[in-house]
Amino acid sequence: MGPSRPERARREAVAKVRDQILASLLSGRYRPGEKAPSVRRMAALTGRSRRSVHEAYRQLAAEGLLEVRWGSGTFFAETHPLALAPETSAPPPALPAIPLELRRLAERLELGEAGLARLVAYWAGYARDHVELAVVECNGEQRGLMARELGETLGVRCREIDLAELGPAGARLRRVSAIVTSCCHRDEVAPFAEAAGRPLFTVSMDPGFLPPLLDALARGPLVMIVRDRAYGPVLSRFLETLRLPPEQIARLAVVEPDGLIGALAERDRPGALYVSPLVRDRVGRLDLDGWRELEPRRFVARDEVDHLWAHLAWLRARAQP
Repeated sequence: MGPSRPERARREAVAKVRDQILASLLSGRYRPGEKAPSVRRMAALTGRSRRSVHEAYRQLAAEGLLEVRWGSGTFFAETHPLALAPETSAPPPALPAIPLELRRLAERLELGEAGLARLVAYWAGYARDHVELAVVECNGEQRGLMARELGETLGVRCREIDLAELGPAGARLRRVSAIVTSCCHRDEVAPFAEAAGRPLFTVSMDPGFLPPLLDALARGPLVMIVRDRAYGPVLSRFLETLRLPPEQIARLAVVEPDGLIGALAERDRPGALYVSPLVRDRVGRLDLDGWRELEPRRFVARDEVDHLWAHLAWLRARAQP
């Protein structure tokens, strides 16, 4: 069962206090090293209970944004990503691509590029230490691609869980921040997410991933070298739903690296090769007469990654006990 209604209300109240404090730090209302308002005063400023403020302070202290000095009170930390002075050279973003929602937030608060860099640095540090996603899929190839792209794009840790092992993995689900699966497995995963009290997000294939594969199958054989050959039947069934001619689907071979030579020998003519990013290091460079290698495309739809990020972003993300 998920958290009770009072518990959800408590978490939301704590989150709103955190949001207001973090926004004030970014806008410069509170300065590094400055004494934080007392719990009573902050409760009056935010319109929340002292209990909610106390919990928000506890979380922010655990993240290094607040320092508790016994006998003196609570202070905003002097050294943390949000404390970088605007005139200092900001660190390069720790994420390969700055999520759109993060840019929108920086623009709304009129932070400028230096403020955006501070925000990215804070999110990267917070995500690395506090956010972990459980990526649930029925085969290792899709699971690995999803975990790889979500981890790199969002700057978070990803824990891969086989769909068939969801039952025994129940305790592990309670230790992650959120659960991610593909659209086709949502109904199967939803009961486990609810029991663990964790949000469930679904992602779909990026529109650019499939067209090169379909084009290759229309021309001739396609050999895909992946981490888990169990992806083969999954992909074939998906191609059937697209009403791809059976003779074209029959041209597809999905193998693991040690099955490459056999798959090539079974083809009656050269065609296209797809090497998954997950096994590129194992396969190495291929130079086979007549075979052309396809350029790997991103697997998870980018707009859905931004949507997921918006729910995990620093102003909403919080370590869940």
